[in-house]
Amino acid sequence: KQIGDIARKLGDNEGAIAAYRNALSLDSQYAVVRYHLAQVLWTGDDFAIMYVEPMGPDFQPGELPALVDFIGRVPTDLKIAIEFRHRGWLTDGVLALLKEHNIALALSDGRWIPRKVMLNLASRPTADFAYIRWMGPNRDLVDYSRLQVDRSHEVDVWSDAMQDLSEKVSHIYGYVANTFSGHSPATAREFQYRLGQTPVDPDLLGEQMSLF
Repeated sequence: KQIGDIARKLGDNEGAIAAYRNALSLDSQYAVVRYHLAQVLWTGDDFAIMYVEPMGPDFQPGELPALVDFIGRVPTDLKIAIEFRHRGWLTDGVLALLKEHNIALALSDGRWIPRKVMLNLASRPTADFAYIRWMGPNRDLVDYSRLQVDRSHEVDVWSDAMQDLSEKVSHIYGYVANTFSGHSPATAREFQYRLGQTPVDPDLLGEQMSLF
């Protein structure tokens, strides 16, 4: 029901996709980016977060007018997070633009922008909430059933950053990709332990049902 309500806010599914395509009036090479803009990440009783698919490295600062046009069209009653994968976007002007519209800069620990830059940006939130994505440096991992890379250092530095960030925003949301360390649920539990929370022991959960 909640996702249906969100869809109605945006219009019919096809209409929503078309609106986002028109908002970013770019060449056909950006069709995939435009098509995936309306991806719902998380819904709650009173709001939803919409995550704008990564503006890939080919989406460069010269496209600023298209970004401004898009931001002017997004629903104001939804929480929006945008991820850039070209460092040239991370300017005071773009951050001010996001902040003016209460749009979160998605902080991503991946191969595109150095972690040090992302951690610095974590101290300058552009919205009243934050969204962090732990992606990993590459996609070499193919077995997602267990931890295979020690990310204890990354967990420590990001946990410290989130402790500071929590004093500036109302909520912090995160996404851990399996490519980060091999098994995203285990990494999520590591963050919970580090932040003083008590994760649910997976052995106490029932058998997961298949979707198909």
